[in-house]
Amino acid sequence: MAMMAAKRCESGVCGHCVQPCVLGTLSSGLRLDLRDFPELKERHLARGDYLFHTSGSFESLYAVRSGMLKVTVLTEDGREQITGFFLPGDLVGLDSVGLRHHASSAAALDDTVVCELPFSVLERHGQSVPRIQAALFRMLSGQIRREQSTLLLLGSLRAEERLAQFLIDMSERAHTDADCGTAIGMPMTREEIGSYLGLKLETVSRTLSKLHREGVIEVIKRGVRIRELNKLRLLAGLSVRKPAPSALRRLGH
Repeated sequence: MAMMAAKRCESGVCGHCVQPCVLGTLSSGLRLDLRDFPELKERHLARGDYLFHTSGSFESLYAVRSGMLKVTVLTEDGREQITGFFLPGDLVGLDSVGLRHHASSAAALDDTVVCELPFSVLERHGQSVPRIQAALFRMLSGQIRREQSTLLLLGSLRAEERLAQFLIDMSERAHTDADCGTAIGMPMTREEIGSYLGLKLETVSRTLSKLHREGVIEVIKRGVRIRELNKLRLLAGLSVRKPAPSALRRLGH
């Protein structure tokens, strides 16, 4: 495994951060000033590098700054099962809080930068800064809700519905404007998507090709463009979205 570069934060600024610096752009929308965490370190991973392994000592949480991570667990028969993809703004390692060892493994799907926050530091600051403890609770709650949504996804939806919901979720978490056909970076393989969605590789490939032919999405190198968001939402069993007023003006309505 390639070595990961680590750089200690100085004056609350980590690597390429620009003030005001924050502990990622947390999915909860809550921003934490890094000046609260002088011990924070920045780590760089190349594609394929592991951030941590199952049963490795749990010491830190990691905020994704750029790139993408996959989190996996081992099934009873020794297979690797992907349980999540983590994008910039996500916090990795929450499933191990309260344990001495990691409950899963995390590996980089692309060149990735994370900020490492020792959990002992978070606990210490949490006792004196209530908003830090509140942020941790919100993030734990958010991860539980995401896992519940995934269980529902795997238990009740057809392949096309699963994939449609997955693409919408990736778009929303990456903060892309799907109405404008913005590309969604997807460095994972189709086999990895299948592992997460409980689908065979052939099913993922066939469904993506079908959506591409129908003009709902455009499959591009290491990514996807959503061409017809409302069609994709209907396929996912979600309600359609009305165009924004600015979009209606452009259409002459």
